[in-house]
Amino acid sequence: MIPTVLYEETEKGRDLRRLAGAVLTQAIGDLRGSMPRRQREASEWIFRGDCGVITFNTCCAHLGRDAGRVRDKIAQAFGLPRNIVQSFAGATTNSRAA
Repeated sequence: MIPTVLYEETEKGRDLRRLAGAVLTQAIGDLRGSMPRRQREASEWIFRGDCGVITFNTCCAHLGRDAGRVRDKIAQAFGLPRNIVQSFAGATTNSRAA
């Protein structure tokens, strides 16, 4: 018999993983899609890693994945330059300085 507290924690963890997977799947779908605004927002969310209410980094953590490796695989799958992460990081720094 699983103690109630442990069972509830397991259920919460499963729910968080499902949510994280759904959010990540949506972002990849938006990146693949044909709507420029959604592509831009998905790129920003993935490659900045720390923007949004639910961040890319948090989603990867809930899924037990290294965010950097997932990001690299996404960039590779979409034929994006290896330095795309730095370009988004630079945009964040520059926009905050303005």
